[in-house]
Amino acid sequence: MLTGLKDFCAKVVRGVGGKSQFPVELHPSLIDALDQAGMSREGFRLGVDEELVGSRQPFTDRSLLRLVADDGTKTAEWRVPSLRALFRGDDKAPSDEELRNGVPPHYVPFVHAIESHVLTFGTIGRTPADVEFAEVYSAMRRRPDGASGGVLHDLAWQAAAFELGLRPWSGEEFAALFKRLEKSAKTFNMGRGSQNYATHVRGSGIGSYLS
Repeated sequence: MLTGLKDFCAKVVRGVGGKSQFPVELHPSLIDALDQAGMSREGFRLGVDEELVGSRQPFTDRSLLRLVADDGTKTAEWRVPSLRALFRGDDKAPSDEELRNGVPPHYVPFVHAIESHVLTFGTIGRTPADVEFAEVYSAMRRRPDGASGGVLHDLAWQAAAFELGLRPWSGEEFAALFKRLEKSAKTFNMGRGSQNYATHVRGSGIGSYLS
């Protein structure tokens, strides 16, 4: 299972389908955006303006996502009015007990997509403190479409939108997984300025998610 997850999660942020237990099921609005740009529905990623992120300024319009084809030859713009509009289905959230010691394999794609994106781009220029990650995850859990709390929050919002566009997650699952992310950041917080969460996620790889 671990080998399969590693292979799969290497593709997660590129919108590429994995094995049958982790299928891609694109949201209709995402399909429309790709089709209008003449882009393939498989093999694309979420584009980020690294210069803007490096300036540490909030996004001018986080609801407009830039999608980039794997080969870099095409781009598309996807307008996401709200995260709530992307929630699909009524699947129940994993219990606190299920999430206490790890993340069930089915949910690894979601968690990995958020952390991969936020840590890759959110640390340009400087690494945020553990408490900053915890605050962003808490805000996402409590108010998915709340006002921007800064560039790290905007990155988490776009990463969540991208994952919600790839697979059907319910609002209940969304809240539970951001609760798990928040708990993880808090667990590694050793006081003012500590940056242990980012260090741990970078060093542990995909195996750290599994229960």
